[in-house]
Amino acid sequence: MHPRVEATGRFRVDRTGGRWWLIDPEGYRFLHIAMNAVAPCKIGGKHGVDHRHFGPVHQRSFDAKFAGSDDAWRDKTLPMLHEAGFNGTGMASIDACNRRAERPMVYAPQLQLMSGFGRRVGGTWQVPGHLAYPGDVPYVFHDAFDEYVAEQLDQRVAPMAGDPWLLGCFTDNELPLGRLILDNCLSLAKTDPSHSAARRWLEEQNLSPDAIDDGDREAFRGFVLDTYLRRVVGPLRNALPGHLVLGCRFYGVEKQSQTVFEVAGRHCDVISVNHYGCWTPADDVRRWAEWAGRPITVSEWYAKADDTGMSNTTGAGWTVPTQADRGAFYGHFVLSLIESGACVGWHWFKYLDNDVTDTNAEPSNRNSNKGVVSATYEPYDQLLSAMKSVNHRVYGLAQHFDRAREAARS
Repeated sequence: MHPRVEATGRFRVDRTGGRWWLIDPEGYRFLHIAMNAVAPCKIGGKHGVDHRHFGPVHQRSFDAKFAGSDDAWRDKTLPMLHEAGFNGTGMASIDACNRRAERPMVYAPQLQLMSGFGRRVGGTWQVPGHLAYPGDVPYVFHDAFDEYVAEQLDQRVAPMAGDPWLLGCFTDNELPLGRLILDNCLSLAKTDPSHSAARRWLEEQNLSPDAIDDGDREAFRGFVLDTYLRRVVGPLRNALPGHLVLGCRFYGVEKQSQTVFEVAGRHCDVISVNHYGCWTPADDVRRWAEWAGRPITVSEWYAKADDTGMSNTTGAGWTVPTQADRGAFYGHFVLSLIESGACVGWHWFKYLDNDVTDTNAEPSNRNSNKGVVSATYEPYDQLLSAMKSVNHRVYGLAQHFDRAREAARS
């Protein structure tokens, strides 16, 4: 049993004995073992406001199994997740319903501040997994963004202030922060705010657009992220004093950028990364935490299996033969996260399988086995059993890896 430390009534981060931890509101060490999209349907955002979308199979099964009741669904679903050792929910979950439960889960909503603003302003479009912007440049420099952030925080975030079950918030998901974002800004129309911002930045650096090099590109990428985070994190902390800022869920080439993580570490309490294409993440997690000076949450990852009959052609996760293999992957990946000493949470994507009959689904979520339950809400027992065997041992495993690390040093 880990010793109790100072209780603040909110979650916070701490580093003790070479390991990063979350500290829960009562002062106990905590790892956020979470499930994404814990909802009976697709929960998305249109102009920043959450909305629900049922596919045909999801709708029929929800009506048949739960009489169309969110509370009935919750009262069967949350105990199943608790039994499997999960203690939290991540993005796209039905948080208000969770909070009405007798035993809620620690929740961490994703606010979609930039993507919601992008949908309002227009010119964006949906690509697999996230929103795309003209020139691959998010609207970081638009004057109206501050007003939009203030509106959204007042309407959607302020009511959560002081809730001890709130871990914190993700500001966005998978913003484009490519290596060539300076070139991309300069390629936009001269009247575009991002083009104007890039020109001003070059002038301040005494640089010519014709003479920029990769070092300049990297510095500007850091400037873009710093500008975005300054515009969202300060207002978010004012709206949710004492709650954690969990970052904007890095996903692409920016994961290779020390500059990106250093900038994020100056603003965020925890750095969130959606991590695919990796079996053993410990080295990646340690490197990111060292760059940022902050702990890491792997905010999205999964494997899908061939044994469901689904084609599994959409989405980013590995494809393995069976549900047992999905469970083995879960165990291996989580062990590596714990071994890293720098990971304070992991969020499996996701609760519910894709509905293959739903032709209006977002393009990365159309025909794949991502859930811990099928599209008809039937649990994958082998997968959940394997998850349980690891999840119920995470604190002992952390002590094991810490002792092993100390022994290797002596």
